[in-house]
Amino acid sequence: MVIIQKNLELLPVLVNAIPMEEFDAIQEWLTDCSLTYTA
Repeated sequence: MVIIQKNLELLPVLVNAIPMEEFDAIQEWLTDCSLTYTA
């Protein structure tokens, strides 16, 4: 997962590993925060 911030002058944040059992919860949290993501 790569997090790209609205301030494009900042470097993207790279997340190397996400436990699969947490993946759905993270997607729900991103949706609740109105953040765009692709899986």
